[in-house]
Amino acid sequence: MKRFIQHEELARDSRFVRQSNVITTVLAQLPDEVDAVVEILDRFGPMIERSVQETDAQPLFEAYGPAFMLVALNEPLRPEDPAVDTRLKLRFHGIFVGELQALEGAGRSLWDFPDAPWEFKMNMARQCWDEARHVQIYEKLLEHVGGRIGMFPESTFLFECACNDDPAMRVAGVNRGLEGLACDVFRDMIRYAEKTGDEKMRQAIDYVLADEPHPCAVRQRLGARVHEGRPEPFREDAGVPPGGRQAVQSRRRALGPRGRRDPHRLGGPEGRWLHRGGTSRAGAAVGGRPVAGDSSPGGQDPARAPLRATRGGTHMSSPPRLYPGTGPDERTSFAPYSAFDVPADLRELRGRYDVEAMARRVRNFRYAHEWTMMIMGGWVATIPELPVKTGLGKIIWEDAQSADQLGRRLPELRCGRRALTASEAPNEGFASFVQEIAAPDSPDLTIEKLAGVFDVLKPHLLRVYERMQRETDQIADAPTIEILDDVMRRTRRHVAWGTEVLDRLCDTDGKKERRRRHATELRELLERSGGVTGEIRDESTLSH
Repeated sequence: MKRFIQHEELARDSRFVRQSNVITTVLAQLPDEVDAVVEILDRFGPMIERSVQETDAQPLFEAYGPAFMLVALNEPLRPEDPAVDTRLKLRFHGIFVGELQALEGAGRSLWDFPDAPWEFKMNMARQCWDEARHVQIYEKLLEHVGGRIGMFPESTFLFECACNDDPAMRVAGVNRGLEGLACDVFRDMIRYAEKTGDEKMRQAIDYVLADEPHPCAVRQRLGARVHEGRPEPFREDAGVPPGGRQAVQSRRRALGPRGRRDPHRLGGPEGRWLHRGGTSRAGAAVGGRPVAGDSSPGGQDPARAPLRATRGGTHMSSPPRLYPGTGPDERTSFAPYSAFDVPADLRELRGRYDVEAMARRVRNFRYAHEWTMMIMGGWVATIPELPVKTGLGKIIWEDAQSADQLGRRLPELRCGRRALTASEAPNEGFASFVQEIAAPDSPDLTIEKLAGVFDVLKPHLLRVYERMQRETDQIADAPTIEILDDVMRRTRRHVAWGTEVLDRLCDTDGKKERRRRHATELRELLERSGGVTGEIRDESTLSH
């Protein structure tokens, strides 16, 4: 699969109508002078009129003239406007295709920049899911107001903005610019829904609006870090001390003015006792004055330890007390539980994998999920089936979550703090297998794309994870088992979704044979590589 596709390569089904970018280019280059804008629009008026004849946009041209696009998209909606129904459909259709291109742009960012920081990938994966939901919402809202997909031409202006060669510029162009402007449009539509009493429209758009401001701000800061690569200014702004003795300096800042004269410390406002060297100072303070009770009748403070017992004039020591709680009068009074009351823990220590072996496998698992996320992100733009596009949006995000969870386990397995984003193929054979999964690129190869992931890779991962859970130390390696539980829960759902989609797509014997043949070829590669860990040679483990 190639990187950095052009906007003409976006895959669409037959309902969509692709608009020539001539009009969009003209609108984007309009000057700030009103007279100049009027002159340009008058000049292009006949061409614009021909482009909208016998389309749903023709009533808008008749109502507003050549500048109908500027009016329809930017002017507030008013219920009393005679063209409000058409304007509403145009706006919903425009937002629908805009959200679709935003989904495709976020997905392509995963594939186009494989070496980007993990935080960038996580944010783009989450945006895939967000934009997929927004596509589904606006598709239904378009139907809600009587519209349909393809009733207006689709401009690819937004995707062009999302295709900069610099990842930071992509983030800035889409999330800082276009998404920020969209928030104003959404607020206007919410006001219109409130005026007309359309609660379905108001609530749905309000949820979309709730998705926008925080991600825009987060991704703006992320874009700056990706572009500049300068952590120090961010650390200084946050009040974090520079490198070296950070824990000591942070503690001093937290304590503030509290020092040796702190009245809240033991020893009172003079602060003479419990500080560094406090033991000797406390001893000196005690030695400098008589202890209460020494001069009292009897000559000894009753709080002091009793004298040793004597027998026959010889001092006899009491039995030594090495540890508290060992005396017979200090035992707890609860009886040991019985097997009937509390089930016995039948798990045994020691599994098949030690810490180093498990750490290596976790890196292998993370590699599989990270690359699956990036591959599906690249496919979003080249798959024409709309339900597949939106369905992949959530799966991309969940694979990113799986990779992130596995990465967080690595420092706990003594791989170092920087291991959070460490992925590793077990061998070159498995890396080549992953690239073969990514190879289908054409829009007419949706079956091959999905078969590689949902018929071969993900079922293989499930079998390996189930085996790992059984064979690792059930007590000592419990955190890995818990992570694999979450990953397997998502992966099972992914396989079920992919199987259903493939069954629907393969509605002829020829398509079924394409699916079977491609999956067989990939399974042979997977078997030769030894699987995701490089060590699984068992035929039954790799078979479908």
